[in-house]
Amino acid sequence: MMKRISSGIVLILLLGFVLVQGGYFLNFSVALLSIIAIYELERVLKEKRIHIHRELLYLQVVFLFFFHAQSSFLLVSFIFLFLTSGFYAIARNDITDMVYTVFASMYIVVNFSFFYALNGDARVLLVFIFSWISDTCAYFTGVFFGKHKLCPAISPKKTIEGSIGGMIGSALLALLFSHYWHGEIIWYYAGFGLVGSAISQAGDLIASMFKRQSNIKDYGNIIPGHGGILDRFDSILFVLPVVYLITLMN
Repeated sequence: MMKRISSGIVLILLLGFVLVQGGYFLNFSVALLSIIAIYELERVLKEKRIHIHRELLYLQVVFLFFFHAQSSFLLVSFIFLFLTSGFYAIARNDITDMVYTVFASMYIVVNFSFFYALNGDARVLLVFIFSWISDTCAYFTGVFFGKHKLCPAISPKKTIEGSIGGMIGSALLALLFSHYWHGEIIWYYAGFGLVGSAISQAGDLIASMFKRQSNIKDYGNIIPGHGGILDRFDSILFVLPVVYLITLMN
C-alpha cells in the first residue's frame, strides 16, 4: 500500500510539472505515453494471438506529434493507418488484426492526441476531475455505502453505489471548476461531470475486461503499485474527447 501511495504522489507531482510546463514538453510526454501504451496493449493482445500493427501506430504517433495543430492531420493519419491495415488484412486474408489495430489507433493514439488541443488550457484539469478524482469518490463511496455489485464478472469490487458517488463527486467538482474558470457557476458543467464520470468508469471497465480475458493483472509495471500506463490512463483516454468538447462550447 505504501508503495502505491508513494508512487501515486510522485506520479501526481510529475503530471503537475508536465502540465505547468506545457508546450513541447507536454507534447513530447503525450507522444511517449502513447508509445508505451501501444506496447502494453500489444503485449496483452498477444495472449489472445492477436497482433496489432505496432509500427503503423508508432508512425501515427510521430506524425501527430509534429502535425497536431490542425484536426485535418488527425483525419489524414487515421485514414492512412486504416488503408494500410486494410492492405495487410487483404494480403493475409484475416481482418482481425486490422480491426484491433484500428481500435488501438482510436483508443490510444487519437484519444491521447486530444491533450495536444488542450495544451495550455486550464480546462485540462477537468480530465482528471472526471477520471482520477471521480474514481477516488467512487472508491470511498463504495467502501462506506457499497452493497450492490456493478460488474462482478469484470471488476468484483466496484459497486453501483460507488459508481453513483463518483458521478456526484465529479459533477460537484466540475461546478466548482466552472466558478474558478468563468467566475460564476455554470450549471451545464455538472452535466458534463456526470457524463464524464460515467464514461471514465466505462473506460476503466473496458480496460479491466481486456486484462481478465488475457489472464493478466496489470498492463505493465512501469508505475510501482499501479501497473502500466494503460492501468492509470485507461479512464482518462475516454474522458479526453469529452473535455475537448467543453472547450469547443465556450
